[in-house]
Amino acid sequence: MSKSIKTKEPQIVNLKVRFTDKPITVMGGMKLIAEWFRKIELIGYMKNILTALEPGSNRGYSPVTIVLAFIVNVLMGAKKISHSVLLEIDEPMKKIFGIAEVPSPSTYSRFFRKVKQSLIETIFCQWNNWLLNFRGAEITKEITLDLDSSVFERYGDQEGAEVGYNPRKPGRPSHHPLFAVISDIKFVLHLWLRRGRTSSSSGVIEFMREVLGRLPSWIKIKVIRADSGFFSGKFFDFLERQGLSYMVIVKLNRQVREIVRNISVKKWETVAKGIEIGETEYKAHDWQKARRIVVVRQHLVERPEAQGKLFPDMPNYRFQVIITNLSWGMMDIWHYYQDRASVENYIKELKHDYSLHKFSFSKFYATEAALWFIVITWNLLTWFKKAILEKDNIRLMTVRLKYFLCGGILGNEHGNEVLRLHSGVKWRQTFLRLLNRINIFSVSNAMHLNLVVGEMV
Repeated sequence: MSKSIKTKEPQIVNLKVRFTDKPITVMGGMKLIAEWFRKIELIGYMKNILTALEPGSNRGYSPVTIVLAFIVNVLMGAKKISHSVLLEIDEPMKKIFGIAEVPSPSTYSRFFRKVKQSLIETIFCQWNNWLLNFRGAEITKEITLDLDSSVFERYGDQEGAEVGYNPRKPGRPSHHPLFAVISDIKFVLHLWLRRGRTSSSSGVIEFMREVLGRLPSWIKIKVIRADSGFFSGKFFDFLERQGLSYMVIVKLNRQVREIVRNISVKKWETVAKGIEIGETEYKAHDWQKARRIVVVRQHLVERPEAQGKLFPDMPNYRFQVIITNLSWGMMDIWHYYQDRASVENYIKELKHDYSLHKFSFSKFYATEAALWFIVITWNLLTWFKKAILEKDNIRLMTVRLKYFLCGGILGNEHGNEVLRLHSGVKWRQTFLRLLNRINIFSVSNAMHLNLVVGEMV
């Protein structure tokens, strides 16, 4: 005879409410980040690199305080400057990071307006290179450099936000940033903010010159992969003069579609069910030579989730067209380019978890400076995930939920302030293990390994 199983239904309890003056946080696990910053001596480096942004009076906030508070707010989940209240009301978090007073939104705005183009070109180049020197020990072979262009919609009156190419929201003012990422170590090497009316390939050669100038001499590029925003004959000429190999998505036009249509049936190779691959050459009217293109077409009946472009007169297929100067096999070209999807995921994480596209100011270079500080935050946390968490494939949102989210209260023990964390046994064990890993991590050893690798190369 079976017995009915009674489940306990949830009930809303009328708990009494009391208030406490004790300083409490819900992000006590960010003590790990504070210790990480202390271990890599971030504050000392910031004092040196940000001297040009010192206030004009003794009453102003130091640039270190403003930038550190900005970074901590981003890590806590702030999506715009007004969200600085996240840190402002969190006394334990301010104590953990040594921030006596959190800047107001107007203070942030005044600070970012001080950042001019010349400072962006020096401060962020030096800061990023400082980080790359530590990460360089992880580079044991030639790197893959991924280039990506994006569209950031803008709402309000921001300098440089203009109506231009915006496939997601046509007619909406936007900025068009460019990114260069060393995919091997998930490191954003360079960033440009461009105006909304900028054509997709505008400035890509100048951007690439700066990218190459920021790479240490001992880092060699194996392949450059890029989206269609870098599809330009002059850009390809530049890369070829530099002796660089590339794979770039072709920007489709009538001539390209006609060439693809003319690939004979015999030249298509079936590589999987519903997937065929072929190759031919393409020469634009203003190019001096033809270049190899590899074409992948996927049948929508068999591959309904296929990515790529539709041809109006060939609606049963989606096409992906890659231009390259490599002599690799067609399948090798396609598979290698497919890995570029990772950099698109990095940009998505920067948008969704770091709110890269949300921080903007009335002045163009103020906005670019904010983007750079967020990119520096990304690079700092990626290093933390690799060196301490040993999991560099998890997003910031997951790190917040899994490692940072923990109730904590400031207390006193034998006359010393302490942070008391409320957690289960498993989380506590993980936290102590990670804290110990930070304590034994040696920055000098990381730099030493990098110098040895540089000498070997």
